Amino acid sequence: MIKTFEKWHGCKNDFIIVWLPDHEGEIVLDSLRRQAKSLCSKDGTGIGADGILVLHHRNSSDPMPSLMSIINADGSMAANCGNGLRVAALAIRKKHLDLGIPSPDVVEIKVMQRSFICQFYKGTQPFVAVNMGQVKQNEELPWFEEGTLELNQWLKTANLVSLHTHAVDIGNKHLVLKNLPATSENLELVGPPLQKFKSWDGINVHLDEEVPIKKEDLARAMQDIGETIDELHVVFCYERGVGATPACGSGACSVAAAAWSQGFLGESHWIAIDMPGGRLYCKKDKHSFTLAGPGRFVFEGKIQI
Repeated sequence: MIKTFEKWHGCKNDFIIVWLPDHEGEIVLDSLRRQAKSLCSKDGTGIGADGILVLHHRNSSDPMPSLMSIINADGSMAANCGNGLRVAALAIRKKHLDLGIPSPDVVEIKVMQRSFICQFYKGTQPFVAVNMGQVKQNEELPWFEEGTLELNQWLKTANLVSLHTHAVDIGNKHLVLKNLPATSENLELVGPPLQKFKSWDGINVHLDEEVPIKKEDLARAMQDIGETIDELHVVFCYERGVGATPACGSGACSVAAAAWSQGFLGESHWIAIDMPGGRLYCKKDKHSFTLAGPGRFVFEGKIQI
């Protein structure tokens, strides 16, 4: 079977997007999962991506998916992906425009049992804000106690006892690490070992370092989202089922959750998060987190599955 795909990226966190009509069902989805490693390979033999987003819809003339499935680069399934949601929203807008249908200002995307509202910004570039919902942190998590015991033992063995850790669940599991410079070298030091813990089936790991805000950062925020920022963080991400990635949307929200837990920020204040692939923005309203950032269409092609 030949399938058309689209390549998109959000802050260089790149995705293969496939529109899947209902009549093709689970057979094509299973095939995409089996071929995920080869399709996502970045060694020159595949399309190259951090994951596959499958947009399920009734037929080719239906521009609104009823469900999105998120396939990691290793073929495993994910329950949430902030950058994936944003580029999927832009792909939905593109589908409307390709069919000559007016594009909505807001789209709703369902992943597993959760629905996410995505809103388009009318700025100088395609910016999308996603309501990522609520998060659970530390003691609220059923895996936290067991994971902390295992983690503390590993920190001692690795001579990293000064590392501050913050656990977050925003539909998928995250571990935010502070007091270690946010570099690619340090990410490789902590990311792979933490995937092997018995307490979780892999986990997203983020090295988080707060940095001073400059005047140009404030000006950029006003241009991007029309508001100012109160904190700026540099973050490196190691994603479950993928490895080191240029950006992670749900990870940005997890970093923001860790920052708000310290009690120094008011609600509805934006945090800017610089990742190797670009800048994302997060804010908190009561218990809900919003993620904003750019996304871009790269190219379209065909694959045999």
